[in-house]
Amino acid sequence: MGGLAVYQMGHDAKGSRQNAPDDASITKPKKPERLKGDRRLQHLLDGKYSAGQFKFKAAFVFGRNSGLALVRLKLLSGQDCPSLTGKLSNTYGPPKSSRTPVTSIDKWWDSANQNVVIFLQIGDDYCIIDYSPQKQPGASGGL
Repeated sequence: MGGLAVYQMGHDAKGSRQNAPDDASITKPKKPERLKGDRRLQHLLDGKYSAGQFKFKAAFVFGRNSGLALVRLKLLSGQDCPSLTGKLSNTYGPPKSSRTPVTSIDKWWDSANQNVVIFLQIGDDYCIIDYSPQKQPGASGGL
């Protein structure tokens, strides 16, 4: 597995499948919802995704006027969280990390694909990966 990038950032909310992996299946959620931290972002598409041994539930979040803003991958088998963070470190290098007794957050800047990759683990068996566009210095806006 040469990285876990699902889509290039910038797809439209209509669910364009350009560059989608062959094993992806995309659907609209029953009730689209806005993200709690940023009301400008809306979860409009769901999907299944797999990369190597890892299987995920994917959520695609779009900005009002900016296209695809975030891809969230929730690992379906929580016991694979340590293997997943190891694979991410092998792919992107050493992360910037933050740890508490219950949570860990690892962050990478994927310059090659212009993405920020955040891995969040809660407890021993829940983990997600967020992919969002990397902001360029001097660019306005932000997530």
